[in-house]
Amino acid sequence: MHYGGAVARKRSTPEPDPVSVHQVVAYNFRRAREERGWTQEQTSDELGPFLGYRLKQAGVSAIEKTYDSDRKRNLDVGEVAAFARCFDFPISYFFVPPPGTTSATLATPGPEYPPEWARGKLSE
Repeated sequence: MHYGGAVARKRSTPEPDPVSVHQVVAYNFRRAREERGWTQEQTSDELGPFLGYRLKQAGVSAIEKTYDSDRKRNLDVGEVAAFARCFDFPISYFFVPPPGTTSATLATPGPEYPPEWARGKLSE
């Protein structure tokens, strides 16, 4: 019934932004660094031999900010392998979605990586 007052409307909750694989790796990179008790500077020193170059503290910060800022850094498989070796964690550790992430909030492949590519079905 309506009694002349404002009509109650159901509020819609905004859809969460999708979480990319780069963000998942960045989240776990920070988690690994914190588990080791290393500062960003210490991490840059430890990571250098595994990357083959010295990543400055600002680079470590850029990786970590990929998770929760507007600045996104694409991480490649060689870097993820170096992270695993440096922190002495299995590579799979870096691909575990953050708490609260659901399959609905994980980013799906876009036009640059269509589903066929992800399943190894490339057209010739």
